Amino acid sequence: MGKELHAIVLDKPIQFNLVYYRPGDRDGDEEVLITGVDGYSSELTGTNMDGEDRLILYRDVPIETLAILHGAVTSKGYTIQELIW
Repeated sequence: MGKELHAIVLDKPIQFNLVYYRPGDRDGDEEVLITGVDGYSSELTGTNMDGEDRLILYRDVPIETLAILHGAVTSKGYTIQELIW
């Protein structure tokens, strides 16, 4: 399966509190908006409240938020956007 050069962009971003742990000084706790899914990496895309872009790992997202994301996708609450390199 090849990498997709498209992204899913949600019509309505989903806000949640991202709490994550990474080895070293990379612990975090911040409010983020899930804005879509990157077709190349298959990671969630988003922004924090400071406007900084984030790639969000599915394992860092609470199951309730994933259920909301699933509902947005199954109800066609998104557009497909071509990734430009």
